[in-house]
Amino acid sequence: MTFTIMCPYCRFEHAVQHPGGYLPIYADCPNCGNRFVVEPERHGVTTYTLEDAPCCSDPECREIEMGASDND
Repeated sequence: MTFTIMCPYCRFEHAVQHPGGYLPIYADCPNCGNRFVVEPERHGVTTYTLEDAPCCSDPECREIEMGASDND
């Protein structure tokens, strides 16, 4: 799935490939080189800077939080 998005840092518009579903992914801006979060939603896509992304939308933070919730 391809989304046309604007970089949340420099507002450069470009296409981002997403594997499908609703899981957030990291994307890199070809214009400014910054990494940011792309999160598909029901009616489009949301982008976050790494500093502003909620934990549930940041792929690394999400993985840590989901892994830490296992009950042994």
